[in-house]
Formats: sequence, structure tokens, C-alpha cells
Amino acid sequence: MKTKHVIYSLLVLLIIFTGCREITVTTKVNKNGSFTRIISIRGDSSDLYKSGLPYPIDSSWISHIKPDTSEANKFILTYSKTYANNDLLNAEIENDTSWKKQLNRKIEINKRFGLFYSYIRYREIYPAANPFTKLDYKNYLTNGDLQIFRGNFLALNKQDSLLLEKTEDKMDDYLLQSISIEIRDILKKGVLQVNNKNLDTSIVDFYKDSIDVKIDDWEYDNPQEFIRYMKEWTDNPAFEDLNKIDPPLFQEQNQKFLFIMQLIEMEDFTNVVEMPGLITSTNSINVKGNRLSWGVDVNSFLVSDYDMTAESRVINKWGFITTGIVILFTILIFFVKLRNRRNV
Repeated sequence: MKTKHVIYSLLVLLIIFTGCREITVTTKVNKNGSFTRIISIRGDSSDLYKSGLPYPIDSSWISHIKPDTSEANKFILTYSKTYANNDLLNAEIENDTSWKKQLNRKIEINKRFGLFYSYIRYREIYPAANPFTKLDYKNYLTNGDLQIFRGNFLALNKQDSLLLEKTEDKMDDYLLQSISIEIRDILKKGVLQVNNKNLDTSIVDFYKDSIDVKIDDWEYDNPQEFIRYMKEWTDNPAFEDLNKIDPPLFQEQNQKFLFIMQLIEMEDFTNVVEMPGLITSTNSINVKGNRLSWGVDVNSFLVSDYDMTAESRVINKWGFITTGIVILFTILIFFVKLRNRRNV
């Protein structure tokens, strides 16, 4: 599947109907493990209130809008909400009524205590979302390819741009072959189910290249159309029997098709985390002080889990004070005992 064909068409639609907006999700983590979640949308007035935000918003969020001083006719709309713990946010995500509930996202924020220091850990996971998994993506994509999709690569010259294009082509080929083998397997299953002497499963594999072309050009609105294509290519009316199967032969595959279309349409956003104290570890490559960020788009988590992690260290003042008091008290006892011995 050449995703660039689909993405180009979708971009045209987005420009016409939705304009362009920038979305940033910021999580400000506090020392006690509570946090504030802020969703910021930058765009013109017609873009701000469009649906499709990364996380569900309801009346419990505080909203605020202001002009964008950096560009005329632009505004910044923010939604914010404070959570005592990650369970509350995960419950809201679980109750999401949009298609994004299928992404199975999860956030973890916890605190580990020590004597002098406490450690705050942030973790947000987007599980692999590709519904077409009959083929192992590792046979098509390397770990280096995945790092490119996750934003850990900048195209600084022509050679870099060619590498990026080559990696995108590898992803396209993997998706094409994954969808193709599933469609062919379903067609062959249907052929066996109708048990028509004029049909044979080998015919389906013979037209593999024709099926691939249709997928590559995205020339179908519903995978059930491949029954009609097989009838036309083979000039064999017996394929019409596959449309009589109940439930419809491609019912489950159609749901996968709709889901991946929604994935492709998903707006990119930037995930920002502000940690308390000193950053001790993270897998983000964009770190400024205690502020980290990751780019989130469909390629980031399409074939493998996208795991965003960070840990910071905060000073426990009470630990130092308590230790100081104990040391002082120990010294005091030592001198008292020493003086008593001298007086004996």
C-alpha cells in the first residue's frame, strides 16, 4: 500500500476542510506524583474547536483562549486538568467514545522513595496499532528504520532525504504485503466455504499482483469489492457465490480497513513532559533542562510499541534534616558519656 497516495488525498481534504493546526500535549509532573495535563491547540478560529484531539475532553477541563502574538489571525486554545494520580487519567482514556479508544494508550506516573532522594518516573505507552499482523514487520523493517519513524532522525541533506524515502517505501511494502496476504487468505477461505467446483484457491494466488496493484492505488472502498475484481479478472461468475456467505466474508477485515484509515487521518502532535528535579534518564532525544518532548504520529507506533519514558530525582529535605538531627543527637550522647566517664 503506497501510503503516500492516501496521505496526499487526505492532506488535500485536510487543507480544504480543516485547515492546519498544531497540537501539543504537556504533562507537568509534581514532586508528589500528581500532575497537570495541558492540551494546547494553535491555529485560526475555524480550526481550534475541531474534533480529533489526542485525548478525550469534557466539562471538567478548564479552557482558555488567547490571540497568538507571534502570528496574525492565529489563536491558542488550551485545555487543562490536574490529576491526583495516573489511574484517573487512564480511566478517562478507557472511557473514550471515539475510535482512539482502540489505541489502548496508557500513562504511568509513580514515585519511589529514598532517604535523601525520591525518584519520579513517567511512562506513556502507545501499543503497536497495525491491525494487519500476519507478516512479521521485522522481516521488512530494521530497528534503525523504526528510530527514523519515531523522530530520532533529521534529514539534513539529500542523502538523508533519500534514506528517509527508502525507509518509507519499506513501510509501504510491508503494509501492502500484510493487507494483500490477508485479502488473499479470506478469498481462499470463501472459495473453500462455497464449495463450488468452478472455483479453486490457486486462482486467488495467481492474481496476487493484480490484488497488490489495487491495494497500492487504494482502489477500493470496501474489501468486499475484491470478490467483484476476481469475477472480472477471471471472467468467472462463480465468484459471485462469495457474496452470499453470511456473515459477509470481509466483515472483520473491513473493520481493520476502517481503523487503519482513521490511523492515517490522525493528526500529529508533540508530547511534552516537565519533570520535577534533575532528569536522570529518558529515551527522548529532545531534552532542555527538565523539559522533554517526543513527536507522536501514526508511524511512531504503527508496527511496534512507542514507549516514552523519563525519570527524575528530587531532593528530600526532610531526609537531610532528619539525618542531621540523628548525627547531632549521636554526637551529643557521645560527649555526655565521655564527660560522665571523666567524672567517675
